[in-house]
Amino acid sequence: QVLQSDYGVKVKFLIGKDGPLRKEYEDIADVILWDNVIASKENTILKSLISGGFSNALVNSVASGFMIPDLSNEGARITSLVHELPESIVNYSLEEGAEGVAGLSHDVIFPAPFVMEKFIAQYALTGEAQILPQGLYKQKVLDLKVTKKSARKKLGVVDCEKIVLGVGYGDLRKGPDRFLATLLSLPATATDITFIWVGGLSPEMSILVNSDIEKYGLQNRFRIFPFTDSPELWFKAADLFYLTSREDPFPSVVLEALAAGLPLLGIANTTGSNKLIKKHGVLIDTPSAAIAAKKITTLLRNNSK
Repeated sequence: QVLQSDYGVKVKFLIGKDGPLRKEYEDIADVILWDNVIASKENTILKSLISGGFSNALVNSVASGFMIPDLSNEGARITSLVHELPESIVNYSLEEGAEGVAGLSHDVIFPAPFVMEKFIAQYALTGEAQILPQGLYKQKVLDLKVTKKSARKKLGVVDCEKIVLGVGYGDLRKGPDRFLATLLSLPATATDITFIWVGGLSPEMSILVNSDIEKYGLQNRFRIFPFTDSPELWFKAADLFYLTSREDPFPSVVLEALAAGLPLLGIANTTGSNKLIKKHGVLIDTPSAAIAAKKITTLLRNNSK
């Protein structure tokens, strides 16, 4: 969208499969399903695109890397963006895409040195590696002029005194189980602290987390809210952002939390945002719930002064 509106670049989208975001893509430019590309005789769709001037392919993730061999065979110049870390590449069976990114891209762009180092330790690059942090993806959190009190009223959490926030689809990688374990490690006197997770939970994590919420009677102190594409109100309502991910290349939520002025807590060697978190918050060396709980109480106490 930015390439078209701000730089005058003509864009067409190749998408791996149909889905709920297709309409949003179609509002910006023409959309071509990859199944139709493969079904076309002798790759006539790709040939037509490239001969028509669409000769640069911006492959926006390792997950899209399976398209690269065909694009390369037709002579496209390929720039790939890597947002995935090795464990996710294996867990989501993206090895074929990673090989395409590494072996056939002219340029490979990483959001942070941490992500690049992890990737090239597993895959040999033939193109040029560049580090280009993405910056704040959504500006709404900067533009939103709302007090903490009014944000909480709109969200229905006016009863919360202090809020520790986690945001993302709550699967094992994102670590809502670590989020809950940290709450359980708080001192018994810290009843004024509520942990809120925005983004829902995976089926497996929902069973694990909700059983402990029920077991320990934490319904009011650990609250789960569904996915929203406008989480800026939550950042305005919170007192601290806690990144519990087991691996997370360069999460936008860290930048949004910083833009909202929140103190940060993260875990070392899990994310390309380590330096940002260390500079503007606290980075703990190990995923210890007890250590995280102590840091949270200290950060909240200092931030309230």
